[in-house]
Amino acid sequence: MVMDLKGKLITTNEDNKLLEKMSKLTTLKYLEMENVVVNISRNLKDLSQKYAILQSYLDQVILTEEQVAYKLETYWKKLEESTRS
Repeated sequence: MVMDLKGKLITTNEDNKLLEKMSKLTTLKYLEMENVVVNISRNLKDLSQKYAILQSYLDQVILTEEQVAYKLETYWKKLEESTRS
């Protein structure tokens, strides 16, 4: 009975050591994941700032595109009318 109890205690002790190792590894993994999230968050903030700077240029490009399309359409209609006459 004493040997049986001693065996159970050794097994429990080994299980506890394994759980402690697993807990340490899990903690390290969570710290790594935290670093990844911090870096992603920082990069996303940088990208948002860069996009905000580019947004005015993109708006200008869209406006120019719309103006050119309108002028081309107007010119095309006039050209069609002049060829019909």
